[in-house]
Amino acid sequence: MINMVNYDILLPLNFFAWTSLLVWLKHKNIKDLDKKLLKVRIFCFSIFDAAKWIIIVSLIIELYIMLQLLHLSVYDYFVLFILIILILNLIRQIIKTEKQYKRYSGHYSIKPPEGFYD
Repeated sequence: MINMVNYDILLPLNFFAWTSLLVWLKHKNIKDLDKKLLKVRIFCFSIFDAAKWIIIVSLIIELYIMLQLLHLSVYDYFVLFILIILILNLIRQIIKTEKQYKRYSGHYSIKPPEGFYD
């Protein structure tokens, strides 16, 4: 007989863990910003970050519910762990490419003096 466990109690804990991690990351990023750019950067990035993380967390919860519906009581934590690692790796790659784009598009580069390329 397979012992089926109800994992519904873990969904609020999972949500709390993700939100506390996001609050910690946002607080860490705010400390690193200059005071002049603080209001502008918080306003620009907070809406995007909130929308991005709402989508990501909802996808993770949907995957978790699908695993629960498939009755993979032995492998669901392992598969969920692998899916979370893959999603976080994808997010890291997206952020890395955005930083490279900003670096090479002139946002963070120092412009050469006039007449340098003549």
